[in-house]
Amino acid sequence: MSTPRKLARLVEVMATQWLPPARLEALQLRRLRRILDVAADVPLYRERWRAAGVSPADVRSLEDICGFPMITREEVVAAYPYGMLSREPRADDVVFRTSGTSGMFMTIAYSAEANDFLDAVYGRALFSAGYKPWDRIAYFWWDAADRPLRLYERAGVMRKTFVPVHPDPRRQLADLVMLQPAVIYHFPSALLLIAKLLEGRELPIRPRVVICHGELMTDDQQETLRQVFRCDVRNEYGAQEFNRMAWDCDRRSGLHVDADSVLVEIARDDGTIAADGEEGELVVTGLANTLMPLVRYRIGDLGHRIARPCVCGRGLPLIKLTEGRRDDVLVLPDGRRVGPRALAPRIEALHGFLQYRVIQSAPDRIEVLLVRDGHEADVTANVRSTVAGVLGNGLSIDVREVDEISLNRRGKLRKIVRAFPA
Repeated sequence: MSTPRKLARLVEVMATQWLPPARLEALQLRRLRRILDVAADVPLYRERWRAAGVSPADVRSLEDICGFPMITREEVVAAYPYGMLSREPRADDVVFRTSGTSGMFMTIAYSAEANDFLDAVYGRALFSAGYKPWDRIAYFWWDAADRPLRLYERAGVMRKTFVPVHPDPRRQLADLVMLQPAVIYHFPSALLLIAKLLEGRELPIRPRVVICHGELMTDDQQETLRQVFRCDVRNEYGAQEFNRMAWDCDRRSGLHVDADSVLVEIARDDGTIAADGEEGELVVTGLANTLMPLVRYRIGDLGHRIARPCVCGRGLPLIKLTEGRRDDVLVLPDGRRVGPRALAPRIEALHGFLQYRVIQSAPDRIEVLLVRDGHEADVTANVRSTVAGVLGNGLSIDVREVDEISLNRRGKLRKIVRAFPA
């Protein structure tokens, strides 16, 4: 990796965000064509595109990409490495393995050049949230092991303190009190549990900004965290396949898409493109990584485009995430779909527990796991009544107390889980 190259890229992307939309779209089109030319020789795409009768030469505008087939995580995993990579990885490329919320292991390969660029895009979101290079940042991460410091980190710049994610929010709060960071970088589900512990107490930490990522965060949850931590709270959206993809500014008009790094489409269930404001699945094409190009990748999250520009003046387009992953949306016997935004805030308004998880094991069966904090005698009945009030009658709702709710491999607490295919 090249520190000067990263800095040059950071200067570039900090300027790019202010380009007018027309120039950003022209930049996207140039980068999209480059990625398509590379992907045309990758076996997965070569075979799929030949069967669909499409080629890179067909793309004269961004809308033309809609004629290309979408791909899924399962297809990428099955094709890796020889069906997915444009060449053999080199020593300075970045290759790592990850498992998402599905638990399916996936290997991702960034070219060295793409990694530097994606680091810069990631840095842009941090700096736009108010992060300063000399800030002490508590960076909660599923793999908090010590790692070699980069040159700029050894100089004391942008040095993260990695903190392990633990199921017990009291332990995470103790880590924050000990560290006293200026910036907290964490999953919103975990921060909301910590916020419950801090309600009504003198605040033992004084962060300047809290940055949430990795999960759906509702507007109400963002406001709750802002009030409890008494600081600005920012929302970022990303995936390890692409690094950072979108983030909010201080105007909170939506999430600014990193349009110089990714092309984000919103697709209906039938594969057609949704209108502005219409919910659909996010389909992402990476515009930087030529080693492992991902073209029209179905990422599984739901959202919609926002047509109006942000009053902050950035040319980056806006989206809004409307629900989490598709398997975070409950599908009821009457056909209704209930996601985290409808259910989670109502449960989280109750007291008497540290953690919870709602599991739909069948269309008419709901199980709620609770980790009690020992203060509310009727918490089980309150939770059952609240869930029934949102989901309606005719369901079997079982509320059980447990000692601990496990986190997934990346340290996230999945709160709403549909355990059967829709």
